[in-house]
Amino acid sequence: MIREIVTFPNVVLRRKSIRAENDKDTQILIQDLLDTMQHNNGAGLAANQINVDKRVIATNHINYPIVINPMILYKSKETVFNNERCLSLPGESYPVKRHECITVAGYDRNFYPIMIDADGLFSVVLQHEIDHLDGKLIIDFS
Repeated sequence: MIREIVTFPNVVLRRKSIRAENDKDTQILIQDLLDTMQHNNGAGLAANQINVDKRVIATNHINYPIVINPMILYKSKETVFNNERCLSLPGESYPVKRHECITVAGYDRNFYPIMIDADGLFSVVLQHEIDHLDGKLIIDFS
């Protein structure tokens, strides 16, 4: 189901999300995140952007469309990525400092453990969505 995307300054975007459990509600959330992200042509979407306080993100990456309870384990040096956009800040873009490469641990949609080594745009997407889960927005970094 396609859900409405929460936009700034809604307070849900500033709350830290809670750990997701392997239950029916999380599985429904996963599909809603994917449907909503694709409908809005997003590169990623965090659960709190559709008003759900669970640590779940969707990405447009073919191998890692869902990451549950993500945690960044490694960060390389930072660089500025220009024109970063956010579905919760429609029509705006900002230069944001991001790590060029990261390693993320989490779970896939079936709650199997995954380890992701990301660089380039995928690294930016993961950092952006994990920031959402921590109540941070790109306007906090520009």
